[in-house]
Amino acid sequence: MNTSLNARTSHTDSHTLIDFSGTVITHISRAVCVTLAESYTRKIKDRPTQGLIITSDGKVAYTHMGKTYISGSMHPLLITEGISYSFVSLNQSRSIIFNFETAEPLPFTGIFAAEGNLNAKASLLENQWTFHKTGCVLNIMSFIYSFLAKQTQNMHSYCPSASQHKIDATIEYIEKHYTDPALNLKTIASQSDISLIYFRKLFVKIYGMSPMHYVQQIRIERAKKLLTSDLAMSISEVADACGFSSVYYFSKAFHQTAGVSASRYRSSHYK
Repeated sequence: MNTSLNARTSHTDSHTLIDFSGTVITHISRAVCVTLAESYTRKIKDRPTQGLIITSDGKVAYTHMGKTYISGSMHPLLITEGISYSFVSLNQSRSIIFNFETAEPLPFTGIFAAEGNLNAKASLLENQWTFHKTGCVLNIMSFIYSFLAKQTQNMHSYCPSASQHKIDATIEYIEKHYTDPALNLKTIASQSDISLIYFRKLFVKIYGMSPMHYVQQIRIERAKKLLTSDLAMSISEVADACGFSSVYYFSKAFHQTAGVSASRYRSSHYK
């Protein structure tokens, strides 16, 4: 990929070059520790600030423009202002979020996933912010500058793995066939020219969940859209349209993921 260092890109990947050296931080608006229950889901529209997210416990999946980024103990995320995205906590998680403003937009648009364990320093800075310690704003600025400097030196981003291309065929196949109730691990793994054991290990490393859990997440997100659409589909019809083999299995999976029943999810949307 021939990408200018100053070009604004909608996504970052393992071949994108991003130069943060011209970034000027003008304000730290918040430093907060957020604990989320498993399967907690939320959508963010037009994010008001830049954000650096450090997840110390558990994993959180962030989705922007059809691409998913996993924030875990070794993978901090940088999210630009103005974008809309959604996230789901894959298990009980704890994240520290630094919201900040810059003089000019960051040199990309979207979500940038990096590598490195920043948990201890992030926790210390969040504590300083909470108790209004002298110099906390400057310390947080220094922390973010150090993070940006390291990414510029590395001149690559983790999104979420340089091995992503090895399972691209599988992801494309899932997106086309997730409504097939007969879809199984062996079928989707066969789309990538690697062994089943390596495929499963690589998939979990990249997406933070098993391949079939990933399929279920896609089906549930599709179900949410159908439940709140104007199509007036029954619960049974939604389950069938999303690839669930039975209404019982759909209802159980939906409740586990969304925290409420499908019928309650629908009714709460139309209150």
